Amino acid sequence: MEDRITPSPDSAAAPGLDTGRDPIESLAAELAAKRGPKALPRPIRQSAAERARAIELMFRTFGRGESVTVTDDEAFELERFLGLAPGRRHKVDGVGPWITGSPHQLLDLARTFAPPALFKTMLTVTEAELEEARPFAHTLFYGLPLAARLLGAIYGNDNYAGFGFLANQEEKPFLAPLILAVVVAVRRTDPKMAANLTALHSSMQALPGTMAEIKNMLEMPQSQMDQNLANQPAAARRQLSRVIEAALEGKFEGGLAL
Repeated sequence: MEDRITPSPDSAAAPGLDTGRDPIESLAAELAAKRGPKALPRPIRQSAAERARAIELMFRTFGRGESVTVTDDEAFELERFLGLAPGRRHKVDGVGPWITGSPHQLLDLARTFAPPALFKTMLTVTEAELEEARPFAHTLFYGLPLAARLLGAIYGNDNYAGFGFLANQEEKPFLAPLILAVVVAVRRTDPKMAANLTALHSSMQALPGTMAEIKNMLEMPQSQMDQNLANQPAAARRQLSRVIEAALEGKFEGGLAL
């Protein structure tokens, strides 16, 4: 008896792979059109063509390590697809924005961070390099998601400054070895980025103390908490209220193990 597979509603609604097109281009178009719970995130409104091209560029550059000719508009659309565009506008405590310059900088990173390049890096890694890289990888894997969630709570925007893509990173354990490889590659090849990584790692050491302060706030009597909030300027009061609400919802629990 012949086996039959009934297509899901999602797959039925999405266009099938076009065998007359480049396979990556065709797959990107299908993923761009996909709707429903298994669809890729849509942080910013884009046309189907813009979204498909951004997905294709991710496959080719970061997935396969290909060298691709990309226009400025396509590079900006890739930033928008990843939800990074707010990083060109938002400031944190008056500092920033953190994304400036050409949008092609993101694609330039693929030379170092594409899996084929990272695989070559890890084939020659030494035990000493791994030991030195682990604290930085730990910060990137656990600290950045916590910082992203904290920023989202402070500013009332889950994708504030374009950090939303990091928010649940620690729930994806397959990323941990990739991040370790990224740290090794950065420390080997890019002194400026390595210095930025060191500065980021140092700044993240304050996070456990911040989380402890938030925990202490939650343990205060409600009357004391209300009085403390009342003594703050209106903007700070709104921010603190959002942070307390996020903490009560358990949004910072994963980061307390830093």
